Formats: sequence, structure tokens, C-alpha cells
Amino acid sequence: MSETKDKSKSPTNPICIASLSRSKMRNKKSVLDLKIGEIGYVKSFDNLDCACKLLTLGLLPKSKVTVVRKSPLGDALYLQLDGHKIAIRNNEGAAIIIEE
Repeated sequence: MSETKDKSKSPTNPICIASLSRSKMRNKKSVLDLKIGEIGYVKSFDNLDCACKLLTLGLLPKSKVTVVRKSPLGDALYLQLDGHKIAIRNNEGAAIIIEE
């Protein structure tokens, strides 16, 4: 007896969904809007795929984020989080909604 799984009802991470529910606000400001040395605090995430990846890297809501460096060609960001540093691409940075 084989069971077929319905792919439309795949399990999702509740943390990602909870953080996405607040992202439908106007005047969203992302990490890309910060200048080098500016500080912001993570408010929510715009993209579910990026949100899950960033959450596993330790970028949690209310985390303090500082832009350390931007790549010369403009495709990557080097961020300092509460206790560590990460490099992310611009599409991932655009998914991080912040408040100052």
C-alpha cells in the first residue's frame, strides 16, 4: 500500500511565515538602502526562500545589522550581525526589511 503525498500541502517553516506576515507594509526599507557603516534592525523578510536561508545564517528579527562593505561591482554586501559577519547577494539583501 503506497501513499501518495500531496505536494500542495508541503510543510513550511512557521518562523518564516510569521516573519513574512508583517512585510506587507508601505515605505519598506531594505538593507540595500543602508550606506556603509549605517545600522538597522531586521523587521521582517520579503521573500520566503531568502528568509529561510537568512534565518539559518542567524539573521533573526530584531537583529542589529551593520553594512561593513559593498562589493566593487555592486552584487554583494558584507554585513555584521550581532556576533558575526556574513556576505550576501543583493537579491537576499533586498528581502531584508529593516527599521532604523
